[in-house]
Amino acid sequence: MFEDSLAKTKAEKESVKKELAAVKKKQQTEAISRAVQDSLNNIKAEQRKQAEIAAAVQKKHAEDSIANAKAEDKRIAQELAEKRKQMAQETAMRKKAFEDSVNNAKATREKAAKELLAEKKKHTEDSIATVKAAQQKLAQELAEQKKLADERDGIESILRAKAKLTKLVRDELLSDAEEYGDERRTRLVEREAAQAISETELLTSEPTTVVLSRLGWVRAAKGHDIDARSLSYKTGDEFQAAARGRNLQQAVFIDSTGRAYSLDAHQLPAARGYGEPLSGSVDPPDGATFAAVLIGEPDDAWLLASDAGYGFAVKLRELYARNKKGKSVLKVPENAHVLPAQAITQETAFAVFVNNDGEVLALPVSQIEEMSAGKGQNLFGIAGKKSADRDEYLVAMAVVAPGEVLTVYSGNSAPMKLKYEELKAFQDKKGQRRQRFSRAYKQVDRLEVAPA
Repeated sequence: MFEDSLAKTKAEKESVKKELAAVKKKQQTEAISRAVQDSLNNIKAEQRKQAEIAAAVQKKHAEDSIANAKAEDKRIAQELAEKRKQMAQETAMRKKAFEDSVNNAKATREKAAKELLAEKKKHTEDSIATVKAAQQKLAQELAEQKKLADERDGIESILRAKAKLTKLVRDELLSDAEEYGDERRTRLVEREAAQAISETELLTSEPTTVVLSRLGWVRAAKGHDIDARSLSYKTGDEFQAAARGRNLQQAVFIDSTGRAYSLDAHQLPAARGYGEPLSGSVDPPDGATFAAVLIGEPDDAWLLASDAGYGFAVKLRELYARNKKGKSVLKVPENAHVLPAQAITQETAFAVFVNNDGEVLALPVSQIEEMSAGKGQNLFGIAGKKSADRDEYLVAMAVVAPGEVLTVYSGNSAPMKLKYEELKAFQDKKGQRRQRFSRAYKQVDRLEVAPA
């Protein structure tokens, strides 16, 4: 009985222990469950907090981006406004500058038009005065001719009637004897016939510089130290050529057709004004212009040439013309122009030629043929077709003697000076192309010669 109770008690103990273990296990499970649940809740809370923070950050970033965009838009708007303002100012300045240019150009045109009108008016008045003076002179000459004709008719009637002539001589002798008759007070001496004095014999020989303009106006300045290019010229006119000589010599002018005209240098207008047009003293062909002027002693040698490269040496006396229409001297090829003539002062001099491509030739003047008229020899070797088509032509010519210096002018480049001895390098050499003065002098404007 007791053993049964003990066994039952043990069994109950075991049962209680199991129940306690189950309860404890359940409590542990519930505690773990609550801990897990708390962890999940904490994680969710943390996630919500992180989400809120991320949302706040994104919101702040978006607001900053919007603020930056607005600030950038404002800055761009300000820059655009500033640029529009600057462009408006520049436009106004350009408009004002353009208006000023237009006004200046208009004022310049009006001034030039007034000057041209005044010039034409003065020229017209001078022409009218000249015509009136010529008419008065012609009227005086006609009246004098009529008087002389009447006197001639009276004398011829007396000469035709011997009785009248005898009576006239007798009456004059008797009248003179009655008025002056007394004993002779002078001796009868046979003397040489009186001769007329030349106008030049009354003048003093002085150095002079004859200046010719591109439009054919001529003037003579006293002395040889004249800078002809710095003289004043009429509007639209400029320097063409000049020659130094003496006022008692004859000046020779060559026109674009190759005709020569000669005038006494002392009869040329002074250099105080613009001079006078040559066409008033000579009679060139229609459309001809004047290209060269020469002056010196009759035996002086000169070089005549056209820009086609043909030319010759000539004595100055061969160019003197007796009438206003001149004489044909230089035959000018088709489409060619006459170059300003150059004086040949020494037989050892070089004739220097430059073409439109800057090529240079120094030719001894002793190799140039002397002629009185004609086309001349081909000095530079330019083909006729090239010259006629203006593909190749001479732009400048000069004669340089020992003791002289050649100055070369080319655009904005500084003038180049070459001594006589340095020109020997530019003589023709067989098998070699012609040289240029330098690369910077491909386009030569003009050549000038002066003492070293």
